[in-house]
Amino acid sequence: FESTSEARDKYTAYATEIRTPPIGLWVANDLVEVMVQPGADRPISVSKMFSTTSNGQDEMELKIVEGWSRKASECTLLTVFEIEGIPQSPAGRPQIRVTLSIDAEGSM
Repeated sequence: FESTSEARDKYTAYATEIRTPPIGLWVANDLVEVMVQPGADRPISVSKMFSTTSNGQDEMELKIVEGWSRKASECTLLTVFEIEGIPQSPAGRPQIRVTLSIDAEGSM
């Protein structure tokens, strides 16, 4: 490897920022409720409150997605969780805390 200024000009390196996409929950109207911001340090644990969308709803399907789009259907589906046994109440009344934890290796 040459150390002349001419050699240095030939081998210019560029640094770029690599950001991981946001991770969120697929909610009503095909939207993503972002829980983990783009490029967030890991490990991380984030909690948010959610509720039911129908009267008497006693179960909920949680779809965790990753992607840059605000439309959930355009993001990558990471996993699906089922919550059962929600007390039957009017829509919006049951409050369900969802906690998303990701370790340093990226596992949920």
